[in-house]
Amino acid sequence: AITYDPACDPQYKDISPQHTMCIVGDVGTEVVLDQAAKDAIVQKHNDLREGVNPVAGDMTKMVWDDNIAVVAAKWARQCTQGHDLERNVPSLPGIHVGQNAAYGYGSFDSAIQGWYDEVQFYVYGVGSTTGYWKDVAHYTQVVNAKSQRIGCGLADCPSGSKFYYCNYAIGQYGIKFPYLNATQSCSECPNQCDASGKLCVTCPPTSDEWTCGPNNSWPQPYCTIYSNVKYSCPYMCGICPHDCGDKMCYNGGTMNYQTCQCTCKDLYTGDTCETLDCPTGDPSYCGKEQPYGYPQSFCDMYSNVPTECPHMCGVC
Repeated sequence: AITYDPACDPQYKDISPQHTMCIVGDVGTEVVLDQAAKDAIVQKHNDLREGVNPVAGDMTKMVWDDNIAVVAAKWARQCTQGHDLERNVPSLPGIHVGQNAAYGYGSFDSAIQGWYDEVQFYVYGVGSTTGYWKDVAHYTQVVNAKSQRIGCGLADCPSGSKFYYCNYAIGQYGIKFPYLNATQSCSECPNQCDASGKLCVTCPPTSDEWTCGPNNSWPQPYCTIYSNVKYSCPYMCGICPHDCGDKMCYNGGTMNYQTCQCTCKDLYTGDTCETLDCPTGDPSYCGKEQPYGYPQSFCDMYSNVPTECPHMCGVC
């Protein structure tokens, strides 16, 4: 049985006493992922995200996140089929972290392909053709446009099977519309499209890499000479229009890089969307079964429900 250390690291315990990083001990042995393995996992996801059908206008390019990965690796070492109770990370406050799991595959490449292959049971805008949303939820997580950061873990377990886990930020809430259908890729980010012409490059929260600039390794003329430079130096090369310093938008807020202002999701206010502003109660339809309202089970299925029913869903 899984037990939790009451004296675990406060940064995780403050999120939840049942956080994965508070689990006592391990069952399996971690298979350490080197940089090549991490790059291959990210590339596999981005290759699959490029090819979605119908076309996505807002599909973002994924990047690796070590803070997410360490949690995925800890859960993989528990050799338990199913999802952990709490995997959010302190480095991304207010951000829901999703998860995909696989067992017994020979490689991460085949595990990720297995998740994607659930597309055979999926219709965009409808959901699962089997009538069971879990039959396609791995696929929709792989191609969720808002999932920009990924971290994975792998363990050898006593059963002889390998346990694969990938965690995603932002994690998915619903399966019908994992991305915005459009007639052309990158239509929602025309000036921030990657070299493939199909994935949106998100602006970093602070500034360009230290190698960018006239007195460093990559001066501005390199933007048009070398294809990789504009993605490492998006501000210098004009892909990202403004450097907003170290400002970030929390709790699902979005940054306007022209003005450095945050647009906050419902329930949150403040310059960086840091303040939770709860209503006195939920609307009457919260907690009612369909077709009369939203049952509590919808909290983890549809992204609008936690906002409309914050007390029922434990947000407030």
